[in-house]
Amino acid sequence: EVNISNFVYPTGQSEKKGAFDFADSLGQYIKDQFKDRPLSKEDKISLVCHSQGGVISYIWFISHIFKQDSDFEYVQHLDSIITLGTPFWGSKLASILTDKRNPDIIPFIKLFAPPEFQMTRHEIADMAFGSDTVNMFRNLAVELDSDEKLSQILENLPVRLINVSGLLPEDKSKIFVDPKNTKLNGFTTKIVNSIYSLFQKKGFGGKRVESDIAVIVPSSRWNFIYSTPQKITSNKTIESSEFKH
Repeated sequence: EVNISNFVYPTGQSEKKGAFDFADSLGQYIKDQFKDRPLSKEDKISLVCHSQGGVISYIWFISHIFKQDSDFEYVQHLDSIITLGTPFWGSKLASILTDKRNPDIIPFIKLFAPPEFQMTRHEIADMAFGSDTVNMFRNLAVELDSDEKLSQILENLPVRLINVSGLLPEDKSKIFVDPKNTKLNGFTTKIVNSIYSLFQKKGFGGKRVESDIAVIVPSSRWNFIYSTPQKITSNKTIESSEFKH
């Protein structure tokens, strides 16, 4: 039996809340899924996360490896954490939007963007290169890697950590939103296209820009600094069971 549940954290609602707060909410949400029965030996938990959601899931996951508290029971039942375009080490998009030298369009995003695009300035700043959140997360990763006992705990867990990232096309004209093929309202479409235009002028080098579905590849790999290389040829098909953390 497979049960699918959608965790929606309160993004865009409070300037006082950030990724670490949302990680606590995720932990409570996971526990609530088992409030009517205890975990059984056969139970497996998989998390599929997009963008900031991946950072939140890893904060929850790693923090309980450190704490070894009652919630570690749920970590032990993790089968996989799959992240899609997650900016573990920072986002070019967030860095540009919060750079004081650039036009401030965050208020317009909050006014006109649909709910799924709502984020507070605090949340966006969380994902910028060199933010306090990115720095704290990096320190957790470094300590996890350098502590032999913690590294062994991670190695013994059955969880598969899979990070998926993508690149936008080199033809920058193709990244703009086509009003004929979008559910966004007209003004939101203009905002999105304005952001991408800003990328063309303020990008950090390279021919390709970044969006929340195409975070720069090093940033989308949580262990790109501390990892065991796994060579995969371009013409080889990889089963999910073959991925290593």
